[in-house]
Amino acid sequence: MTEEQMNELKRHFGVVAEALRGEIHLVAEGHGAIRREIRELREENEAAHRDLNASIKFVYGDVDRRVRILEGEA
Repeated sequence: MTEEQMNELKRHFGVVAEALRGEIHLVAEGHGAIRREIRELREENEAAHRDLNASIKFVYGDVDRRVRILEGEA
């Protein structure tokens, strides 16, 4: 292999390496975006869970009060 061929091969691999760096960077950005979205969804889910638990406790307390009243009347 001549020196010119070797230099051309080095340039070619340099271009390929730079393209791979760009693609890896895009994958890393996408991964970060997915992690942020998962974190946001988890926070929304936790808030909805807290709200649902509060509603259940409220309704249960009301039902419990009504049952106690009815049992007292029986």
